[in-house]
Amino acid sequence: MGFANFLKLRLIRLHPLVVIGSVIGILSWLFDPFSDLYKTYSVGQNIWLFVSSCLMIPYPLVHDRYFNLFHLNAPSWSLFWEYIANIVYALVLVKLRNKILWMLVVVGAGLIVYETTKSGNISYGWGATI
Repeated sequence: MGFANFLKLRLIRLHPLVVIGSVIGILSWLFDPFSDLYKTYSVGQNIWLFVSSCLMIPYPLVHDRYFNLFHLNAPSWSLFWEYIANIVYALVLVKLRNKILWMLVVVGAGLIVYETTKSGNISYGWGATI
């Protein structure tokens, strides 16, 4: 399977979820009965929020909600990184030998253990206060 076909299959599998989440996100953003936060942004900014959410372009506009990069569809941050991981896999990792892959796993595990001991945990998620 070539790189283009690999990416096409990933987009077919993942991207409908992103678009559906963005549609639900813009509807809840505009019709939230407890907040009129959308009124503080121009129509153009609200449109750009939706378009960037559908195209998975990080856009940290809304400071009242922790400058989330994917404001209308907050969980899509994980799909964004899945896209990045798939591209790295298809371009780089698939060509590496098992010995090098194991070394990368060990280094990655070591970095996670280091960060966990330094921070006390690794459960901050997308809305962490630093």
